[in-house]
Formats: sequence, structure tokens, C-alpha cells
Amino acid sequence: YRTVDWPEETGPIELAVGSHLASATLLLAGILALLGKSAFVPLSGVPLVVAGQVASASAMFAFFFRLQAVGGPVYLSQIGYVAAAVGLFAGTIFLGEHYQLLTWMGAMIITAGVFITTRAQSQTSARLQGQAA
Repeated sequence: YRTVDWPEETGPIELAVGSHLASATLLLAGILALLGKSAFVPLSGVPLVVAGQVASASAMFAFFFRLQAVGGPVYLSQIGYVAAAVGLFAGTIFLGEHYQLLTWMGAMIITAGVFITTRAQSQTSARLQGQAA
């Protein structure tokens, strides 16, 4: 879909806002239907955490849609693996977590795969630009 039917003259911000609002509306309706307004009471005790989460999720969606626009489907398909690898570093640095060597080796393989894909895409792009000129 991303390659075939990306809405013309639509930037990643508009798509991020639209999808974020649609999912938030459905989530809000589900929470209210199942749990009622009381589900939101605990959030009033941590307003900065809530604001930080909203800002973080919004920025992530904008970057995600930008990556879709410039990277294509193959590059984008790696985002979950990259997020897992980044989570290892975040867990180690911020939470003091410890992982086995095999886990770190997996993160290195992910990193190598991203570099290989990035290099292959830039070589293909350069080749196509050279043929067009």
C-alpha cells in the first residue's frame, strides 16, 4: 500500500495526525465503554508523564510516516527490529538491565542488516539517478 497508493500531496505529518486521531478515538471509546471515566483518574496524578507520553508518541508517528515516505516498504519493515535493539540500549542505560551475550549479538545482526539495506538502497538510487541523467 505504501508504495502503490500513498495519498498524493500528503506529507507524513498529516498522515500521522490522521492515524493517531483515529486510533485515539477508537481507544477512548473502548475504554469508556468497558471501564468508564474512572479509568482516567490515575492519570491526573502524573500529568507530566502523560504529556511526555503524548509528545513521544506523536513524534514517533511523525517519524514513522516520514520513514515510510523516504525509505519504502523494505526499509520500513525493519522498524520493529530496530525498536527492539534500541530498547536493549535504553533498558541497559536507563533501567540498569542486563542482557546475555546472545541478545547483544542479535542486536548487532540487526544493526548490520540495517546498514546493508541502507547501503544497497543508496547504491540503487545512485544507479537509477545515473541512468535518468
